[in-house]
Amino acid sequence: MTGPLEQKFTDLKKILQGFESALVAFSGGVDSSLLLKAASDALPDRVVAITFRSILSPPGEVQAAQKTARDLGVKHLIIDFEPLDLEEIRSNPRDRCYHCKKNLAVLLKAEAEKRGLAVVLEGGNADDQMDYRPGGRAVIEAGLYSPLKEAGLAKADVRTLARKLGLKNWDRPALPCLATRFPYDTLLTSEALQQVFEAEKLLAEHGLFGGRARHHGDILRLELPQPLMGRVMDEELRRTLVAGCKELGFRFVTLDLTGYLSGVFDGKNDNNNS
Repeated sequence: MTGPLEQKFTDLKKILQGFESALVAFSGGVDSSLLLKAASDALPDRVVAITFRSILSPPGEVQAAQKTARDLGVKHLIIDFEPLDLEEIRSNPRDRCYHCKKNLAVLLKAEAEKRGLAVVLEGGNADDQMDYRPGGRAVIEAGLYSPLKEAGLAKADVRTLARKLGLKNWDRPALPCLATRFPYDTLLTSEALQQVFEAEKLLAEHGLFGGRARHHGDILRLELPQPLMGRVMDEELRRTLVAGCKELGFRFVTLDLTGYLSGVFDGKNDNNNS
């Protein structure tokens, strides 16, 4: 392979080969999957992946991470995390992601030390610095490494390389944590988060992948990728979705005619609160 993109991938591998061993924070998304693939190639048998399972995990996230790690032949740990035990997360302030990442970084570094792994790697890419991402500050403060960003790999680069390398999730939609389905300063409860989880699971079961279930008290506002919005005009599907969502406890089920927009609660289109 030759060209600017291939050079970036070569740079990525050189960065990774500079580490003795690594723990990879692994969500199962395309960014962390490409990172895990490159790390496992650069550091054979010296890489461990870790996925956190919590009430904030979107439907299918942990299972997807398990499958990808298994396909790559990398040792994979799943650790339970209780974010609602932390007031700075439960109260859902604008910098919630900072506090969440800060606490997760502590757990990651402790796990790496326990297992004798030299560094902790995370899957931030070069586009992230263009968005509102308070979690990025926590990554820097904790001393975690972001090799994709260091190699200059943007999201489009990551997807292209993932496809070329045969990663099956190369086109998987981004799945931020379920806290992003609530307006800032809305108290996060296990009951409300479970409502969102089940609503998005229902969307996925009917082929509406990438849809968001935005929680506004007794109103559920569905955001769908624009190419999928026409599907809910099917009477049978519409009735199924309305009935299923109302069974979850919502009084009103609405479709946002704007379609899916990431960063909607930030007042701009970014990928942190999506």
